[in-house]
Amino acid sequence: MQLVISDEQKLAAVIAYFEEDESTYQIAKRLQIDRHYIRLWIELYRYHDIEGIIRPQGYTNYEDSFKIKVIQHLIETGDSLLQTAAKFNIPSRETVRRWKKQWMSKAGEVLYQVEKECQSMPKNIPCDQFK
Repeated sequence: MQLVISDEQKLAAVIAYFEEDESTYQIAKRLQIDRHYIRLWIELYRYHDIEGIIRPQGYTNYEDSFKIKVIQHLIETGDSLLQTAAKFNIPSRETVRRWKKQWMSKAGEVLYQVEKECQSMPKNIPCDQFK
């Protein structure tokens, strides 16, 4: 059974953290959810204020260029999945994890194709230029 948390409950949790000095552990225990959700809401609020918490209903379709920008940021900065999701106002770190996994899978396929092509090339052409 998945517990559904409303935007209002999320906002109340963030307010409890900032104004009532309630810990993420206490809030998570009260809401009966994992603490990483509370930490994500707090970061979303830090970066995007109330717009990070109160979101339009429905599915968000992200452009490939945006996904690439997010993954580049993740790799270049070493930020966590949670930090990256918050910075780019993505409601779940799992979305970022999925994009990274897809990107790594595609990158692996490209490297495999380059290796395969290099093996079939004549020996007098240096293959390093393609890597």
